[in-house]
Amino acid sequence: MDKPSSDNSKLYDSLARGLLRDRPDLGRQYLALCRRRGVLRRGVKEAHLRAVHQSPLSDVNFRAPLSVAGCSSLAVVRAEGLALEGVPVAFELDGRGRHRGTPLGALLRRLNRLAQLARLEPVTEEEALKLYRAYMAACPRLLASHPLRRYAVLPRLLGRCRREISAVRERMLAVYAERDPGPSLETALAASCVLGTSRFMVLADRQGLADALAVADLGRESVVVAYCRRAGLRLNKVPVATVWGRGKGMAVLRIDDLASLLSSPYDGPAGNDGPVGIECLPETWRGWPAGRDPHAPGKSFRYYEAAADHR
Repeated sequence: MDKPSSDNSKLYDSLARGLLRDRPDLGRQYLALCRRRGVLRRGVKEAHLRAVHQSPLSDVNFRAPLSVAGCSSLAVVRAEGLALEGVPVAFELDGRGRHRGTPLGALLRRLNRLAQLARLEPVTEEEALKLYRAYMAACPRLLASHPLRRYAVLPRLLGRCRREISAVRERMLAVYAERDPGPSLETALAASCVLGTSRFMVLADRQGLADALAVADLGRESVVVAYCRRAGLRLNKVPVATVWGRGKGMAVLRIDDLASLLSSPYDGPAGNDGPVGIECLPETWRGWPAGRDPHAPGKSFRYYEAAADHR
């Protein structure tokens, strides 16, 4: 099951608690969905523990996955059938020539040793594979076909819960965007320094960057530069055409530093037609006119808040 990063969870939890005063319905809905997701995940863990404890494989020191490397062709074919169902099976040795998990031969020897002590019939390869499938009944692709309905419905309920959480997160972000329509230095500092999210590199269209700088309040010393794959590059929430980009985050940069990338001393071989490169890191950022030259000279700058501390 996909699990969101802890940083994002803490961020949205704080946003939801901040909405409990003026938008209690939205904040409580998000927190209730998170609690429900936790209950469902505990159900998945319970299904796994139940399958493990009820399986004789737990009594023979079994460690998943089951390895059929070097086994007979019939055993490999049967194991391929398990793999098609979504059961993890190791067909090859690792780089050191060792089995990934427990070999089928070793599993059979351990099971037959117990069967001999209990005066039972020996366990065959086919029976061992069936025991392994029952042992892995809580796999993500097998859980929906679990014999117990209370476990079989968990994947569908988790999927619906994920979609509802995503929708409520979008609504919470919209509420906070209405509260603060303008770029905030405090918000940008929290994102770039505290959370360390200002890690992105973009190639901005030169004319688009110039137009965004013209729209920005030239009386101010700084602008908030943000980039994400969905929204692209933005300057004080003004979109800028992006030729290429990767990463995500935002930072507070000086208007003069950005404008200097468009001036003649930094023009590359492509003149004033090439894109402008901007790379932001948690400590510093640098910019360069990319043009058609991948080795165009770049200039490093400090963040606005870092430079302001040394006035």
